[in-house]
Amino acid sequence: MRVVLVGQPNCGKSALFNSVAGYKAMVGNFPGTTVEYLCSPITLSQKHFTLVDLPGIYSLSSPESEEVTTRRYLLREQPDVIINVLDASVLSRSLELTLELLDLQVPMVVCLNMMDEAGKKGIEIDREHLSQDLGVPVVPTIAVQGQGVSDLFNAALVAAEQRTKGKVFFFSQDIEKPIAELQSLVNKKTAAGLGVSTRLLSLKLLEEDREFEEQALAIQPDLTGPLPSLRKRISDRHGRSAEMVIASERHALAVNLFEHVAKVRARVPKPRREQVDQYVMHPLLGYLILGFILLSLFSLVFVLGQGLEGPLLGLFDKGAQYLNAFLK
Repeated sequence: MRVVLVGQPNCGKSALFNSVAGYKAMVGNFPGTTVEYLCSPITLSQKHFTLVDLPGIYSLSSPESEEVTTRRYLLREQPDVIINVLDASVLSRSLELTLELLDLQVPMVVCLNMMDEAGKKGIEIDREHLSQDLGVPVVPTIAVQGQGVSDLFNAALVAAEQRTKGKVFFFSQDIEKPIAELQSLVNKKTAAGLGVSTRLLSLKLLEEDREFEEQALAIQPDLTGPLPSLRKRISDRHGRSAEMVIASERHALAVNLFEHVAKVRARVPKPRREQVDQYVMHPLLGYLILGFILLSLFSLVFVLGQGLEGPLLGLFDKGAQYLNAFLK
């Protein structure tokens, strides 16, 4: 069984991977590229699987090498389950990638990581409500502290066994109608040959995804005719390219989903210790504060020493006189 971690950069994937893989991790390269990924054999609840940590990506539609190679891996290697790691403190932005992953129709679990940071920002997330909306399990974690990690992987293993696939989110009619028209023209064998559904292939073609377009037209050249007109219909309607229109609607879906499952309350005040730390740990102010503390300590020692010197010496003199008298 192969479990894959997918998420945006700085979402805590590496901390999550290291919490279960440790020293057993192996570094590999995607064939023909310099893009690296991590993998490790894992045993959990007497079940064995391979955990793969793919590069952090913002989208499956970007032409960047990390995005392209990650998407190729997901389509060609066909993992048993995807763990979509989200930074809960920036949930609305993170959900855009989640919506794209749901289109792949691969068993998936959503990991709401960095819940402590979300709490500091006053973000309260209804986990069960989000799970219902997405159609997949949602597990809160704080990976750096190990909280919720075992629950997450147990949920992933169950999702893989039960083939739990999430819901597909639909766009406005201005986009769905061209998708449906193109979908009726796309041969099922064409989509199957690329490892995707006819709907997802139609969507990627309308998004002007170069790799999908080259591969699809090589298999089914008759799509060359209707494709430009369908894209033009979307762009004429909105005054922007079809790619930008679809990206904007996906962003709106993510924001609406966030507003549906989360509340943002007043920020929790930082603990006094953290308030002090931001000054004493400052790269410049920290040294000045340290110097001031040391100078204050030295000054305190000398001032107290001068004040106590007379009484202490007098006390010692009296003690010496007493001892001399006693010994005589």
